[in-house]
Amino acid sequence: MRGQDFGTPFNATGTGTTSALATQAAETGKKHFITDISVGTDAQGQTIQIRDSGTVIWALWMAGTSNSVFSRSFSTPIGGSLGSAVSLYVGTSTAVAYANISGYTL
Repeated sequence: MRGQDFGTPFNATGTGTTSALATQAAETGKKHFITDISVGTDAQGQTIQIRDSGTVIWALWMAGTSNSVFSRSFSTPIGGSLGSAVSLYVGTSTAVAYANISGYTL
């Protein structure tokens, strides 16, 4: 995660056999900002979604080969709604999927 001079940093990780979901829990009166994501999967062609309390606010199709890894740093962080959880979802896998998000909370 890139350094920042404000907010409280967070990292969340999720793993699964058919999909993965990394979630930063909601905090009353606070807002989460995602600065970096990474996913890994053993399956070809995956959906990647950033969600704000379950609503998709950013999505990408990862059209790699099997055993694909994808990461992205956002120069403008993706913010969730005030008091809401944010999460990163990676779609169907045949054996293993990983999802990782980093950011900060204000």
